[in-house]
Amino acid sequence: MILALTLIAFSVSTAFVMTAKTLYTTEAQVLIENLETPYERIQQNDPGTRSEITDADISSQIAVLTSSDLAERVITTLNLHERREFNPLSGGVGTLSKVMVRLGFKQDPTLMTGDQRAMRRFDEMLTIYRIPDSKVIAIAYEANDPKTAAEIANTLAEIYVTSTREAQSEPTSRARDWLSEQIESLRQKVVESERAAESFRAKAGLLKGRETTLSNEALSELNSQIIQAAAQRGEAQARANSIRHALAADGNVDSSSDVLSSQLIQRLREQQVALRRQASELSVTYLPNHPKMIAVQSEVRDLDRQLKSEALKIVKGLEEQSRIAQTREATLRASLNAAKATASESNLDDVRLRELEREAAANREILEALLNRYTDANARSSLDAQPGMARIIQRAMVPSTPSFPRIGPTILLAVLGGFLMGLGLAFLLEVMAAASTIAPMEARQPEPTRAPVAANPEPAMNMGPPPEPPAVFTAPVSSPAPVMPFPQASAPREILPALCELPHVADTETAIFRAFEVVSNPNGQYSSALRQLASWATSARQTLGVRTLSVGAISAAPLESATTAMALARALAQQAIRVIVVDAARPGQQLDPIAGISAGPGVAEMLLGNSKFAEVITTDGASAVHILRAGYGIDMASQYFSTNRMDAILNTLEGSYDAVIMNLGNIDGQSHDLARLSQAGVLLATPLHAATISQYAAEWRQAGLRAVQYVRIAGDGSAKGISGGRRAPVSA
Repeated sequence: MILALTLIAFSVSTAFVMTAKTLYTTEAQVLIENLETPYERIQQNDPGTRSEITDADISSQIAVLTSSDLAERVITTLNLHERREFNPLSGGVGTLSKVMVRLGFKQDPTLMTGDQRAMRRFDEMLTIYRIPDSKVIAIAYEANDPKTAAEIANTLAEIYVTSTREAQSEPTSRARDWLSEQIESLRQKVVESERAAESFRAKAGLLKGRETTLSNEALSELNSQIIQAAAQRGEAQARANSIRHALAADGNVDSSSDVLSSQLIQRLREQQVALRRQASELSVTYLPNHPKMIAVQSEVRDLDRQLKSEALKIVKGLEEQSRIAQTREATLRASLNAAKATASESNLDDVRLRELEREAAANREILEALLNRYTDANARSSLDAQPGMARIIQRAMVPSTPSFPRIGPTILLAVLGGFLMGLGLAFLLEVMAAASTIAPMEARQPEPTRAPVAANPEPAMNMGPPPEPPAVFTAPVSSPAPVMPFPQASAPREILPALCELPHVADTETAIFRAFEVVSNPNGQYSSALRQLASWATSARQTLGVRTLSVGAISAAPLESATTAMALARALAQQAIRVIVVDAARPGQQLDPIAGISAGPGVAEMLLGNSKFAEVITTDGASAVHILRAGYGIDMASQYFSTNRMDAILNTLEGSYDAVIMNLGNIDGQSHDLARLSQAGVLLATPLHAATISQYAAEWRQAGLRAVQYVRIAGDGSAKGISGGRRAPVSA
């Protein structure tokens, strides 16, 4: 059958690759980026800023590439609806296609137009995807003709790049048309507002001068002339007063600049100097009463009188200038007051004029701004002036080899699939044949009877040895039929398979040695067996999320459970796992002597509310394992095992440690309930208690435990006395 299925797969695949239509695949690539340059941003304030392309933009561009609009443009450009490959009706509709159309699995091509048939074929063979961690979009196309595949991929890429420019050109055209309408309207408004302002200016007489209105300029000029006239009047009066004061005080005006600047006075002063020099020369020869001396002195006095007379004339002239300036100042002030009255009457007209001028200026600014925008939009009116969002970085090449079918890989995979299918079917048939042979033999085997279980079992010290399993009887078998072997009565069948087998722990010294062997001798017999249990616990923690694991024994030696729990915790601690061991066993089954720690408060005191975590947790001396002792009153506190108090303690420990291992000791009713608070359990027992193990395992799984594992104890520890425990119920 294996050979037949392999040959069938080979034949079918060979026939398929020989008859299937060849497909050629090629690919073009476009880069999505902002292609706008600073030179294209005529009116932008920050020409160097570019908008970043996001993942959403690339996804949007992929949607554009797969849109029917672009596909229709490609079909129209290349006339694909006229090509045989894009028209399924050119070769007729086959029988299989007709059947699929009637059953509704396929659309009827006869009801479709030529463009629709071409569109369907185009979409089926087109693949658009983004190259990971890039802004590149690949356009892959498959066709029966390699030239057609390359032509379609390149045409789609070119039309897409052109469409990105068109997308930018359409808003620009709409903006240009709107701007044109607004500009025409604003031009009329500007003309009307400026005409209104000038008409009101002429009507109100608010004609402009060089800088402001004529009335304001007249006020300014009159004020300047008044100031000048006042200054001239004051200056002339001051000069006249200065000359009078000089004449009154000294009798001469030698220090006055106005007097000295007179030419007549200058000539008189020259004559005066000459006469005085002559008088000085004559005084050497003549006495003062000499006629010549008297004549010279008389001439000097006449010259002094002339000088004083001329100075007074200058004073009168200056005073006359002061009176003229005063009169002019009074006239100018009268004119200024009249101009002020006229200006105050035109203030309201000036306010209205400014309002009209502001309106005209605002309309003019808006018009200039719109003209600039229109110039920018008009410069981008052509399609080539648009920046676009993509560019072609790789054009599709004409493929030389077909992409489908791949003859070698297709035949190889088909042959391998046929071989594996035949192998699987052969294995399944062999298993079914074996099962059909065993089933009649097991039907002839009588079902073993189950010994009754006491409702309230007595303590283990008062119970005798467990009953021997009943003998197994077999029905007579006919001669030619094979007989299946059955286990002997001394070695009962294990219903739950054992994960591993641990050596028997006879006393405290052996328990200490076994638990320490995990740390001191990893290759020892006990360490090797326990390594399988640690591997299972690690796997359950990683795959099933197990944080709390219970370890209990069934009718075993007192320290079997404590030794296994302590050794398992040390093995997990060597894997850098934070582990704590919670001792919930009765006295005599606790792990204090194995870990080498002294007795103290523990779980019992926490359940009774007498201690905190920091007071009851200690550290193992041989490893990094933390230990939560059982405490002094564990027997009295065991009634709280199935309450929320114990559940809260375990939840707190699970939040602080990677693994929580509970030592239950020999399982009784209360520890059996305590195991339900964990996520997984380990049962320790000899092969004589296999049925009880299966019963406990079923009950624990039903209670919600995710995994339960059985570990066999070598030898028989059932005859040992169990301090403070009860013997678990035993079923044959």
